[in-house]
Amino acid sequence: MKLEEGTILVHYTSTSDQAIQSLFSVSNAKAGHENRHFHVYIRPEGVLGCEIRNESAMNYGFKAANAVKADYKGKPAENIIALQADKEKGTYQLFANGEKVLTVDAAALGGYRFISEITGLDTVSLGATKRGGINKYTFGGNIHKIEVYETPLTDEELIEETKKTAYPELQQIFHKNDGTGANYYRIPALLTLKSGTVISAADARFGGTHDSPNNIDIAVARSEDGGNNWSKPELPFHYEDYEDNTLEIPVGTQTSKSKCIIYRSGSFAGRRDRTCIFDIGRYGGWIWFSAGSYRKRI
Repeated sequence: MKLEEGTILVHYTSTSDQAIQSLFSVSNAKAGHENRHFHVYIRPEGVLGCEIRNESAMNYGFKAANAVKADYKGKPAENIIALQADKEKGTYQLFANGEKVLTVDAAALGGYRFISEITGLDTVSLGATKRGGINKYTFGGNIHKIEVYETPLTDEELIEETKKTAYPELQQIFHKNDGTGANYYRIPALLTLKSGTVISAADARFGGTHDSPNNIDIAVARSEDGGNNWSKPELPFHYEDYEDNTLEIPVGTQTSKSKCIIYRSGSFAGRRDRTCIFDIGRYGGWIWFSAGSYRKRI
């Protein structure tokens, strides 16, 4: 497969909690060439992502958080996702359930490149990526349908195709990809005017979920149909105090066991031989929150 550009559409239902699950991949499966592959993948916490690798010569990766659903009303959720690679525009785009969730300028990664530039490709896989002769990133569930095109379908076509598994009743008014630049929101409010217009507002927190000192602005959106559809959020109260530096806090799949997240050189690991920033655990029927020497039952 020597695609220079194209579109990959996948309709799937995942029933697995595997950390990384390949939906579609192309790889050099021979031993010693483990880092020559392309795959579109999901993670159980809702991440949709893509990797394009050719050893050290090319190591591209991009992903969108909160893009896909793991479950819906207590059952595994169906999702339709798409990857669009456009050579002329020099972009990669991800779509999921009727929305464009990510646009990446290839120039920011080192220039536009795609599957055709991965050497020695010999294996196409569904539900895994074959590396060194072994299936990695195995998917669990059903891949209902997959379509691969040699050309990039239009944004409108992909939004229309992927919205077959949209969940409009679960529409998030404020979220990471809403255009404000903030990753975190708190203190939501709703107000219905006499005209029937519904106004929603919330703290847009750029520096994390904590209170001041923090870069906290106010995001507002409106609905003219009783909350079924919402306008793109705006920041009418955008204070000139802190720079709008977006913070990423690592997240993982929640379990009943205690979780400890430690920042170290921009990364994190669940180890207790380092300084613990915060810890959330379940003990004796209660949930505890602790940060340093502070501990509280919640």
